[in-house]
Amino acid sequence: MPTTVRTGTLFEQVALAARRLAEWRRANERDPQLSFVKSPDFAGLGRNFGCRGSTARTIEEFSKAMDEFLAGDGPMVIDLRISRNVIIIPYRRLHFGMDV
Repeated sequence: MPTTVRTGTLFEQVALAARRLAEWRRANERDPQLSFVKSPDFAGLGRNFGCRGSTARTIEEFSKAMDEFLAGDGPMVIDLRISRNVIIIPYRRLHFGMDV
């Protein structure tokens, strides 16, 4: 998190890896819920490290958070929560044969 405060960037690698594993499990008819862990409040963690923080679950919330970021000064953590029901395009193509 100190690097996030200095650079203003954060990418949740653990959640992405769990999501990919869940999509693989779904494609191979296994229970995807076994891949998920409760995600921490990154926006709150960012605030604890001295930057602004916002959590967005919808496009409208993300737009509001971006407006806040652009209007402010200094780093900001936007904890963008994407539904687990959304399958990323590479996995749609690879595991489900979808051409999107």
